[in-house]
Amino acid sequence: MLDASARALAVRAVEHQLDDDADAVATLGFASELLGDTELRIHHLAAAVRVGCEELMFDQVDWLKVAMVARDLDWSHLDGNFRALAKTIAEQLPPDVVEFPVRFLERSRERLQTASTEIPSLLETDGPLIDVARRYLLAVLETRADDAVSLVLDRLRGGEAPETLLRDVLVLVQRELGRMWQMDEIHVAEEHYGSRVAERVMAAMHEIARRAPAVGKRLVTAAAGGELHELGLRTVSYHFEWAGWSTVLLGANMPIPDLIRAIFDFEPDLLALASSTPLQLDSTWQAIEAVRQYSDVPILVGGAPFTRLPRLAGIIGADASATDGPAAVAAGNRLVGLG
Repeated sequence: MLDASARALAVRAVEHQLDDDADAVATLGFASELLGDTELRIHHLAAAVRVGCEELMFDQVDWLKVAMVARDLDWSHLDGNFRALAKTIAEQLPPDVVEFPVRFLERSRERLQTASTEIPSLLETDGPLIDVARRYLLAVLETRADDAVSLVLDRLRGGEAPETLLRDVLVLVQRELGRMWQMDEIHVAEEHYGSRVAERVMAAMHEIARRAPAVGKRLVTAAAGGELHELGLRTVSYHFEWAGWSTVLLGANMPIPDLIRAIFDFEPDLLALASSTPLQLDSTWQAIEAVRQYSDVPILVGGAPFTRLPRLAGIIGADASATDGPAAVAAGNRLVGLG
């Protein structure tokens, strides 16, 4: 009901908010932007309610507060938006269905008061490859892609394990770029450029990285419709290949009927599905339910929502979840009886 009526609810909620807080538009953007943001927030709320996990709303609250403070915006207007949403839902939806969404919004308002206002750099730490990570990040920010590739490949040829380079350099720097965008230290084009450089580095690593002997198992990786991020899928696929698996990377935004066909055509021993945000959880859930009608292949899930809440895997019917590539391989091996 929240998803289906999101636009109408957003319109009414913005009207309520502006009645109480005329400065909200000046702070949060044009009225059309406030309306769009509110509609998106309702979809996030629907995703959290659907799985019964208010924590999925907390992640959005945490992210938004940091982003607003970094841009010198008054985050109290966000509290007003949550309050207006709760009022609107209580007015517009049937009384027997408002308990969870209203409670989740009230808890989100409480979270907003105590959420942090900044995130320290992920590279302000110690570690054997932290200097490599810092140099790699600098190369990316200065658009020196060739230097970034050479930096990682030199360490790979020098004996560093590809799994370690991926975790402690590429993935760490991607997370740092995301933090920098959130903190308004870089713009979104720079973050996207970093992703393209990472894809190039990973492909180059993949060509020369050593691989374990074949284990006779096949993995299919995909993200269901609506999910557009593919870097995580590629990372997981490479980890499985380095561990001796054969892989079929179907990529992002995979229609469910074609995913079913792929299960029949490729006969995998394991299916890995990704959701990068709560908004993709429903399509992943639908994909799992569809696969279960035709196959008993074990299903592994991953992505930010599952890292935040591992129990989500069981809620949507998956067999296991993993937080990164090595953990995915370990879980996959366990699911197929390899250890």
